[in-house]
Amino acid sequence: MADTNREDQLLTSAELMKYLGIGRTKLYQLYQDPSFPAFRLGEGGAWMVRRSALNRWLNLVVKQPGKTYLFH
Repeated sequence: MADTNREDQLLTSAELMKYLGIGRTKLYQLYQDPSFPAFRLGEGGAWMVRRSALNRWLNLVVKQPGKTYLFH
């Protein structure tokens, strides 16, 4: 049950940068990618990403030929 709750967790920008090992500029580039599973809370609110959606997206990106994301 704890794993399910962890997968449902919403990650903030700071948590995403740490999780992906990237800086703010790269993160904001990802926010502009329509395939990246981020959303805003309210109008002009904070960006958030559900951990489970992020993990699914990462698995897809790894399998996509020709699309390169530089993560540390």
